[in-house]
Amino acid sequence: MDMDWIITPNVAQYKKADWKNFVKKVPNCTLEQAKQIALDDPLITFFFFCNEGMVLEGPVFVEHGAFKPDDAVFFSGEPWYGSAPQCDSYRKSEEPLSHDAYTALQELTKGYQRYHSGNMTHLNTGHDAMQKVALHQTPKACILCCSDSRVPPEIIFDQGLGDLFVVRVAGNFADEDDTASLEYAVQHFDPAPAIIVVMGHERCGAIQAAAISFDEASVCQKDVEDFKKHPKASDNLNNLVRQLKPAIENTKPTFQPETDEKYKQRLDEAVRFNIIANVNSLRDNEVIREQKTFVIGARYDLDLGEIEWFDPLADQGRWIHAYLPTE
Repeated sequence: MDMDWIITPNVAQYKKADWKNFVKKVPNCTLEQAKQIALDDPLITFFFFCNEGMVLEGPVFVEHGAFKPDDAVFFSGEPWYGSAPQCDSYRKSEEPLSHDAYTALQELTKGYQRYHSGNMTHLNTGHDAMQKVALHQTPKACILCCSDSRVPPEIIFDQGLGDLFVVRVAGNFADEDDTASLEYAVQHFDPAPAIIVVMGHERCGAIQAAAISFDEASVCQKDVEDFKKHPKASDNLNNLVRQLKPAIENTKPTFQPETDEKYKQRLDEAVRFNIIANVNSLRDNEVIREQKTFVIGARYDLDLGEIEWFDPLADQGRWIHAYLPTE
């Protein structure tokens, strides 16, 4: 994977810097191997590579020992360089996933695993938690998700009062009002939420309504008949459905679905397109970009209770799923 590296010669992480952002040391490493290690781990933002042996005195030496030629030393966050003629530093040209975003994503994933395994902790849900956040909130993440009653993010991620800033709308799309809510969150909370999750789900009713409105032939006839048994859609509902039209038009099948599985697949492709389109829209938002808030998509499976992450780092040679906790 090619990347433009910011190379700073003759420096290493300063011995008096806060080494809490240390990730790992890999001995007997080539420079190309070190670059690949950094690319494969979204937590790593820079590393220094030892051309000669080096000793950083004080606590660094006590904890990490002497550094030898061909040692690669990896860090997250921002570098604090000090002069070191024995080393060169290599920093990723962009930092798509900050340490705070990585931590928040891990916490969401761990909470989801507790939910999925039936071991929820229900933290921050009692009277003490209510009092703690009564006057001030610092949610760790924002969730833009569907209004569907089967997809409550606080339960799916096993989070409590004050943990999540949730924006819910049928079809999980970011119109002006929803986007404004997310902009408020990243601008006004201190510390700001480090991550926004756009979460759609299997068999989304809003997506189905949009498909019936704009591509009826690709929807199972029974579902169309059931939908038309309801009262005529209001103007407000029609306006909402129009927001989802791009997801339908951009996923029209080249064939006529003939089985229940094919109909389901057609709608699910629209669900996925809608998630990714709204992730991209929020990532391009000026306010969210300025705050360096990480945006990621997720799809919830109603039948299995599983979450599929839409990895925005994959096209950059990095893989979120490889560094998240596993069940």
